[in-house]
Amino acid sequence: MYSDEKKFVFFHPHKCGGNSINRIFGEYSNIEIKIRDSKSGKNQGSTIPSLRHCKHSTYEQYISDFPFVQKYFKFSVFRDPFERIASWYSHKTQLESPSDATEAINFLNNGPSLSHQVDYFGIKNTVDVDFIVDFDNFERDIRRLYR
Repeated sequence: MYSDEKKFVFFHPHKCGGNSINRIFGEYSNIEIKIRDSKSGKNQGSTIPSLRHCKHSTYEQYISDFPFVQKYFKFSVFRDPFERIASWYSHKTQLESPSDATEAINFLNNGPSLSHQVDYFGIKNTVDVDFIVDFDNFERDIRRLYR
């Protein structure tokens, strides 16, 4: 999501609270964001139909599609990798957690891929965003963005 009015761009990693950010800042978005029901509950999901890649476009994909946003305030979200993988597993399998380590390893090796969070922070392992929201301090960091 990006905003010409507020001069920001948000890079949305999977399972890091991005739907909440879309709801909070969506009114400023130049790209249509549709809030929808999801497995997490009523109005807990979002889609961005017009993005060439998807709402989870990496930094590199987004900059390729919208090069002018490089001048904007850029932010993303970081979540503890183990919590993120557990959330991804639950999201994709509808199970709370793997029954054992073998099942977890099999899912990671053979299940749907989950892009690396660093891919949303810059290109080729660089950090080019101006701010990274800490998922564990989500409310505090969102307040900082509103300043």
